[in-house]
Amino acid sequence: MARRYDNSEEILSGDNLDLKKLDNILRFMASRFEIVYLDFSQSEFAPYWERKIKGLVRLDEGTVYIHSELSRRERELTWLHEALSIYYYYKKLLRHDEEIEKETERIYQQAKVRSLLRKYVN
Repeated sequence: MARRYDNSEEILSGDNLDLKKLDNILRFMASRFEIVYLDFSQSEFAPYWERKIKGLVRLDEGTVYIHSELSRRERELTWLHEALSIYYYYKKLLRHDEEIEKETERIYQQAKVRSLLRKYVN
């Protein structure tokens, strides 16, 4: 049974950011999911693009879809967002997409996070 997320469980916040844990989360996504870049505006993903969604996870397929025409910053943010979504799903923590978006934006501000993301994001 999933439980509601609570800020006391946030492992990726502020000065207490666990970079090793984040590396493990990103490695898990990169190794267990196929990462597919495609143009959301020219495919069956157009409805997502119209709602400004730049990436999505299909757990049933084991696939992460990311819009191919993103800037480097947007691509890194999308990777981070989707990795956190997968992490919270497997931890059975209920998170609203908006909450993950805020967490993604907040931790992306740290240079060490951006540096780590560049190890995975092409």
